[in-house]
Amino acid sequence: EVRWLSRGKILSRLFALRKEVKSFFQQQNNLKFQKLLSDDEWVAKLAYLADIFSLLSDLNISLQGQLKDVFTLRGKMDAFQRKILLWQMRLAEKDLQMFSNFDDYMREKDVNWQVVTIVQQHLQSLTESFGRYYPKKEDPRHGNMWIIDPFAAKIEDCNLSMNEKESLIDLSSNDRLKAKFQSPISKPHFWLSVKSEYPLLSEKAMKILIQFSTTYLCEKTFSSVTAIKTQYSSWLEIKTALRLVVTSLEPKIHKLISNKQEQISC
Repeated sequence: EVRWLSRGKILSRLFALRKEVKSFFQQQNNLKFQKLLSDDEWVAKLAYLADIFSLLSDLNISLQGQLKDVFTLRGKMDAFQRKILLWQMRLAEKDLQMFSNFDDYMREKDVNWQVVTIVQQHLQSLTESFGRYYPKKEDPRHGNMWIIDPFAAKIEDCNLSMNEKESLIDLSSNDRLKAKFQSPISKPHFWLSVKSEYPLLSEKAMKILIQFSTTYLCEKTFSSVTAIKTQYSSWLEIKTALRLVVTSLEPKIHKLISNKQEQISC
């Protein structure tokens, strides 16, 4: 669940206030939680969870927003998986500095090193989970890197038909389009701009670029529904209102109004 990622802040807050929380449970005579917060190994695990969920939350935030495509997603996911491998190697060398809370607590309390073994197992489990969700054989970058940079792509590596490869050769030899590509223009805007000259390439590129890479738009829509459907605006037609809120296009209000007849008072 996406909501799990937001719990990283809760875990970090709990770890930071663990002494105050323990004092509260003592006042409430709650022996179960007193025992947990008095257990150095349990608190060390809490520190690690606060760290790893914070890192996962940062990753999730970096994937949100407009104009984030499947190429960006896979690149960031690959980078995070490589970081996990690095962390595993550092743990094997007894280096914990990548997990600040965990590192500080382990030094402070001299906790049994067996806890680190549990952390290593969890990181391995994360690696396997990412591998299932993002299998290499389904990597959208394979054969499609020409979409990211049509002027540097190797024709033989492109997942294109013969006609499409010939069109790509023509496009990549066009200095005018190369200058345009190197200007501050987004990938979707570039491929839409060459639709009339290279319709096959433009259509194929856009089919990949418009794919939903994250749940960002869905979450934004749900948030917008909550904001729109208040007791003061429950009468609004939700589809029309959502279209205005979610779209990145700015409606030409003045033009729309000019096409409507003003109400004539009697």
